[in-house]
Amino acid sequence: MSFRVSPCIGLVTPHLDKASRFYRDRMNMALESMEEGMEFVAGPMHIFLDPGPKGEAIFELLAPNLDAARSRLKFYGYEEIIWNGIGKANLVRDPFGLVFNVFEYGEDEEIDLNVEVETMYRAIMGAVCPSPGPVAEFYSMVLQRPANLLADGSYLVSGGDVSLRFRAGKANGPVVWLAHDAPVENLIEGGMLAVEDDASVLIDPFGLRWAVEPRPESTHAVVNPI
Repeated sequence: MSFRVSPCIGLVTPHLDKASRFYRDRMNMALESMEEGMEFVAGPMHIFLDPGPKGEAIFELLAPNLDAARSRLKFYGYEEIIWNGIGKANLVRDPFGLVFNVFEYGEDEEIDLNVEVETMYRAIMGAVCPSPGPVAEFYSMVLQRPANLLADGSYLVSGGDVSLRFRAGKANGPVVWLAHDAPVENLIEGGMLAVEDDASVLIDPFGLRWAVEPRPESTHAVVNPI
């Protein structure tokens, strides 16, 4: 029984039309579908908007067998919020407060991440929290992958094609990661707010948090001959 992390992110908002315009016009996302709510493509990620009371982002775990996944998640300490079965909403909350939908998806089924398109969006989600180490260790257990400590003190756990990254900070809650060269000033001008005491985390008008990766450290120096 193995889990993968899905590139799908769910968000509920009472202002569906305003959110649609924001993500399309300000965030340059492509509207993919309007069958049930709205689906936007953000590079490798898919953002699903549904009408309703404002809430936190909902991430998604993929599992080859939904019944086995349900038993395993209970064993790990997830709280079951709602469970409707195959092809429907199955929401669980982890011991740290993150909410995931659980979707049955074959181990051999590929995920199209649209990686050929250059974008500011990364195939990484996760959380900013006071103590990222225990969260990373927990997901290392769930995903059966190592938790790698990065140079900035954050932890990265591979979930297959999509990874989870956990970083210490005051902007407590789920985040979606942006590339280090994301146009932060333009995003703020477009309606995002920088979190107080943590300018690398932005909150959009509909409650979704975006964490900007730190610039990679140089691994070598360029020396010009005299």
